[in-house]
Amino acid sequence: DDITNIISYSIQSGNPSTDNKKLRDGMNARAKDVIDAMEKAVASSRGKDVQAAALTTESKEQGEVDALFFCAAMRIFAEWRILRQVPEGYKGYMVGMTLGQRDVVQNVAKIESAVHSWIEGRRHYLEISDLAGDEVLRSPTLRELLKHDIDMDVHPNNKLPRLKDKTAAMGLLWVRRQLQYQTVLFANVLEVPRKFATTIDAVSAAYATVYGQFHGWAVQKIFNY
Repeated sequence: DDITNIISYSIQSGNPSTDNKKLRDGMNARAKDVIDAMEKAVASSRGKDVQAAALTTESKEQGEVDALFFCAAMRIFAEWRILRQVPEGYKGYMVGMTLGQRDVVQNVAKIESAVHSWIEGRRHYLEISDLAGDEVLRSPTLRELLKHDIDMDVHPNNKLPRLKDKTAAMGLLWVRRQLQYQTVLFANVLEVPRKFATTIDAVSAAYATVYGQFHGWAVQKIFNY
């Protein structure tokens, strides 16, 4: 429940129609402490003169989430899986989850780097447009980051659907796959023994569903429990 509440808070808290106090009331003290730490870390990452992403009550589009808050939640998610999702004695699974943790952190770093580049680009635009004193400098939403990739023609059209590495889009793609894997894994475990004979079968099936077509033979062997 803790990780669910933390991720849900990171998505909903920036919307003006959301009652943040009500969201927190349903959490235990541990989750509240994590949220407090995330808010401090995100504020520090933005910078003193940068405010949170601008969300409105009418925001219905996918990706209307404060990018830095999402990144903070994903860092917590990566650590949570190592601490809570690795049974004692499953060394092979530990290796796979450790690789997964590194994958999340590395791809979150790509998104964070894009956020800071976006902020500096926006700062420069406001300065040369003489709008620095009139408009508030804010960090971007995930949607704004992806739109920026498109506007700047970051990804070569002749290579699509391949994305350029070390970009917001590439980072978000692989972080999303990690979330999808966790979701499919949970769904599969609930189907033991009706659909899957064992938990190992359920976990292996989740891996095959999400990563089977993307990972090479060597990586697949690591996840073959």
